[in-house]
Amino acid sequence: MASRIMAVKGLNAAASFRGQLYVNVIVVPSTNADQFEKFCKLNKSCCPKLQRSAPGDTTTKPLVRDSDIRTLLPFYHVLKNGHEVERVTNLTQFPWNDMVAFYIASISHHIEEELIATGILDVSEENMKTVPHYKTNIMCKEAGAFGSPLVVCMFPIPKRLLERTVAVTSRLETLIGTVVHIGDPSVIGIKDITKPYLGNAFDVDMDGVVPVFWPSSLTAHAAVKRAGKYFELFSKST
Repeated sequence: MASRIMAVKGLNAAASFRGQLYVNVIVVPSTNADQFEKFCKLNKSCCPKLQRSAPGDTTTKPLVRDSDIRTLLPFYHVLKNGHEVERVTNLTQFPWNDMVAFYIASISHHIEEELIATGILDVSEENMKTVPHYKTNIMCKEAGAFGSPLVVCMFPIPKRLLERTVAVTSRLETLIGTVVHIGDPSVIGIKDITKPYLGNAFDVDMDGVVPVFWPSSLTAHAAVKRAGKYFELFSKST
């Protein structure tokens, strides 16, 4: 009996490669890799692909030397039919000859790092632990079975610092894209800003700040979860 599963790097964590890049990892069978890569190319602002492995390749060069992607990360989410069924600490138990790993830049971590470095965000805030992410009413361009509403991350920015925020994060445009929306969340389909799709809502007085939304690389995860409902991603004998 075959079960449909796929390994995806932990949704609320990121791996730091050489202290330079935060990266999310998604693994799909080679038969679906071209479609997924096309989805990333069509939606570069939310799915900035850094690297694609060859089928069966477990190394992460040139991102990390002498490493095995199956054991490099703290944990992995395993999906079946588009739903998480377990969390594992390594992927060595799964056949790998036909698997392709995609390395996607983690947008929210780079934005957070830039905002903290420039003094726009206060690192002493206890609510800075997990950035909130929301699904929007903006649809991504589809590629085969891969498609999803755009997922965005949000940071509350003091009104007086809005112009500066846009300026400093624009320096990262080639990696993370530009601001998606500033202000009223309902305009992009977010009904309740206190209830994020992933992460924790900021515990701040929103009267003194303005919500600013950037594209999130978790859009790629949402697209993969949706695709898992339509075709077999990875077979394991049971």
